[in-house]
Amino acid sequence: MAYSDLLVFQIAEILEADGVGTFATDIFISKEPDSPDNCITIYKTGGLPDNCLTVGNRSLEIHNFQVRVRNNNYLTAHTVMESVRSSIEKGIKTLVDSGGTNYFKIELNSLPIDLQRDKANRAIITANFTCMRSYS
Repeated sequence: MAYSDLLVFQIAEILEADGVGTFATDIFISKEPDSPDNCITIYKTGGLPDNCLTVGNRSLEIHNFQVRVRNNNYLTAHTVMESVRSSIEKGIKTLVDSGGTNYFKIELNSLPIDLQRDKANRAIITANFTCMRSYS
């Protein structure tokens, strides 16, 4: 599994550890199921290309991911997205200290984006993030 694929699972772990949701119950990777109505899906995304830069004996990787929140209630969708953002910001501190993975920055690229409601009239909110990681 490529590192950037692993990243989305690590983000899911952060969200679950912070009580935002439960993996495979209401937090999903790469494919949003038709149910439950209220869920979070994490996607590896494009945008800036995944990069690997080398400086001296250290390498820097840059990866992108998107978090999508779907909810029956528009305001609740925004509240959940704020919980996601907050959890990721707190979770980076854990990831920095985790065995061998040195994340030093995960940043929100823009404010959450409201997408149109889906065919079941559920609100959809997305946010895009960039993750930077160094290793030697």
